[in-house]
Amino acid sequence: MKIYLSPLASADPLKALAMLPSSTNADETANPELRGSAANRTKVFLNGIPISNPVRNSQLNGIGFFSLLNTEMIKNEFIYPTNPPLIYGNTSAGLIDIETEDKLESNNYQLSTTLASSGVSISQRINDKSFIQLYSNFMYSKVFLSVNPTLGERLKGFSSNDFGLNYHNEISEKVSFNFYNYVLSENSDYLMNLFTWQDNATGKTLRDFSILNLKYNNSGNYLSLNLGSNFQRSNFSFGNISSKSNQMQFYTSINYKHLFSEKMSLQAGLSNDYANNHYNDVVPEIYYAMSPSSPTIQADTTLMNNLPEGYIYFRWNP
Repeated sequence: MKIYLSPLASADPLKALAMLPSSTNADETANPELRGSAANRTKVFLNGIPISNPVRNSQLNGIGFFSLLNTEMIKNEFIYPTNPPLIYGNTSAGLIDIETEDKLESNNYQLSTTLASSGVSISQRINDKSFIQLYSNFMYSKVFLSVNPTLGERLKGFSSNDFGLNYHNEISEKVSFNFYNYVLSENSDYLMNLFTWQDNATGKTLRDFSILNLKYNNSGNYLSLNLGSNFQRSNFSFGNISSKSNQMQFYTSINYKHLFSEKMSLQAGLSNDYANNHYNDVVPEIYYAMSPSSPTIQADTTLMNNLPEGYIYFRWNP
């Protein structure tokens, strides 16, 4: 309700951060900016899994005006402008830790529509120990552009369709299971002027990320396993510019905590973050010559990174 009632949030969990004293977001986007740092310096975690580029956008600079997250599915949102908990390691510009619902009090159904979009949201209890949440949004441009003809002179069309699912199951008193999946498809077509060339700039993005959490809790022993995957394919073309990218990311973490007493505990964990990003670009040889007949340069890049981390700490509150 704090997100819904915030006048700056637009019902979006990341845009709601703009009301915090630590937020320095001056461009009114959903990209979190804390303590004057760039948006890509702040980590966003969902159920223990980092989300790269957590906004809906097709822009090359990563700017988006709405996040990928659905407020209806959120139970907690913790913001750490400085140092986050040790289990997440160090970050250069704060961390946002988001947890989805683990208990559904009642069923809920929502339907919305505007000139440019329609959406549906369903929260359904399966039994006393499990529930499922579904939502989907469809964005279309024909009706919106028909009542805004001046925009249609340059904005030729757009679409943004997404689908989200969250399934939770209390397998037993000691074991719980949660699965989250999100799929996004975006398209845009815009008449753009750049240097000596005017042409339609088209962009397409297809994205899917999944999160699986398994938790075990038994008389002072707590064990959690978190698995996450992220796949994204993007295409952009304008004149003699062509940019194609394929991004892949896998994240795994396991955490164990033992409570010796109410005042003494030991916690340890391991994580591994693997990313493979491939870019296939065709760019102008002369930066201002962008017609299809102008000379170009082929630029292919593959970036791979594998980051294993571990931690262990002992806490005593005398």
